Amino acid sequence: MKLGICIPYRDSGDGVRFGHLDRLIPHLEEFLGKQGIDFTCYVGHQIDDGKFHRSGTKNVAYLQAKKDGCDYFAFQDVDMLPYDDCYYGHPGDTPKHIATYLSQWGYTLRDNEYFGGVVIFTGEQFENVNGYNTEYVGWGMEDDDLYWRCVQKGYFIQPTFDTIKQKMVLSLDGKSTHIKIPPTPQLRRLLMDSFNIQIICKPEIPEHEPEHLIGKGNNRYLKYPILSKI
Repeated sequence: MKLGICIPYRDSGDGVRFGHLDRLIPHLEEFLGKQGIDFTCYVGHQIDDGKFHRSGTKNVAYLQAKKDGCDYFAFQDVDMLPYDDCYYGHPGDTPKHIATYLSQWGYTLRDNEYFGGVVIFTGEQFENVNGYNTEYVGWGMEDDDLYWRCVQKGYFIQPTFDTIKQKMVLSLDGKSTHIKIPPTPQLRRLLMDSFNIQIICKPEIPEHEPEHLIGKGNNRYLKYPILSKI
């Protein structure tokens, strides 16, 4: 079994990303050598002045790795170094996410749907979800989109909570609608502390429009606050 490691890459001219790449590849050689994994790195190098096209550089690296006969594929961020028991072996029946304990987040998972850093696919799995969506340009969201593609194809099962008896459903147009929360002493204290609010959103997509799993149309790249305090 041969692993193709697909690395999205572009240096902005300050040498930071070059330094990351220069450190990553020797580290992988030592780390994966100890695991006995045969691998080759494929760097999707973007050289133009446009926005960084992470999804495109990942797909290009994959195509070359597939052409060279690699059996499975790891999509690896250039600024992440594996340590300890991080295993780059074959993913098996479902794609595998191995960047789950990161130093930048205190060795915890950022959120339940985080699917970035390092993910491993077979060629069949990656093509079954149609790779990374190349309409996402700039940093981020292409990995979130890939996660939900995997959910749609049945690779991952989202947990549900059957014991919750009451729920509220709101319809928001992303432009003028909002929720007004009167200020209270309890709310003011809450916003002084560390907290996390998560909601589940399902977009309404007309049949004639293409589907984007994270945002759509002119609002595809925008992020809206769930709760804000002026």
